[in-house]
Amino acid sequence: MHADDTSADDFELAFEHHQAGRLSEAEALYRRVLEAEPGAADILYFLGVIAYQRENYADAGNHLEASLQGEPANPDALHLLGLVHYQEERYPQASDFIRRALALNPDHAEAHFNLGNALLVQGELAEAIVSYQQVLTLQADYVEAHFQLGNALMAQGNADSAAHSYRQALALAPDHQEAAFCLASAQQVLGQLDEAISAYRRILGKNPEHPGARFQLGHSLLSQGQRDEAAACFRQVLEFKPSHGLAHAGLGDYHRLQGELPAAAASYRQALEFEPRQAPIHNSLGNVLAAQGQVNEAAACYQQALALRPDYAEARTNLDNLQRFSETVH
Repeated sequence: MHADDTSADDFELAFEHHQAGRLSEAEALYRRVLEAEPGAADILYFLGVIAYQRENYADAGNHLEASLQGEPANPDALHLLGLVHYQEERYPQASDFIRRALALNPDHAEAHFNLGNALLVQGELAEAIVSYQQVLTLQADYVEAHFQLGNALMAQGNADSAAHSYRQALALAPDHQEAAFCLASAQQVLGQLDEAISAYRRILGKNPEHPGARFQLGHSLLSQGQRDEAAACFRQVLEFKPSHGLAHAGLGDYHRLQGELPAAAASYRQALEFEPRQAPIHNSLGNVLAAQGQVNEAAACYQQALALRPDYAEARTNLDNLQRFSETVH
């Protein structure tokens, strides 16, 4: 409640404007109340909300911090300040403020969800999974929590459980294209290639320019031996995005399987122009060069793969075999 009738009326009207999305009108009235009542924690909070809605995160943070000086136990202000930190990629701070909000309001499903997001981006997968599961305990139909739980489980290497989460998201939101794509990716990892291929085709039927679906369709088809159709997929991806390094690598795999080694090497080199830190592409180029007798160039490729990934067992084996072969020949 604000001190005088004028401030109370201004606040009430400001709140109505705010709820209706008339942010400028709401902000002007909030500021008028603040002039009459400097340091009013609730007004500072709502000004922070407006700044956040406008994606002015620096102002939002300043207003919210000032609000918390007057009302340090406001879970909504703590939660929103956590989101400000998240938007500005200060993820540990985001986690901290959202946890403080949840300590005051443990049944806040959206705060658990946003904590999960902050933890996921930091690679704290087990904790992120717990957060998403807590969301779903509070609100079982929270579509994005099912989806993000799937993403966390995939990042953890649990494709089977991830697929279940993606299916839950799709049961609630059948048109959730990214959940459909991620489910297909999980099926691909699980070796369920027929299901993955069908899913990728459905996605492309709705969105022919979806580069991820077309690229993964190409890889699934290549794994099934449908080489020409796979190559067509990779070429179509490159029509949309010529800098798609992994699609160039996919064409390299196609040419290698066809026995077209110079073309494979050329595709892998193009891939590395856009993806120079992809150790598997260096390894694949090394294999093609070794098969053409270009021993020194192949060795350099394997060494580069190992520089990027010292635990890359396949590249280590390939380099050792190449060195033994060279010693035998000489």
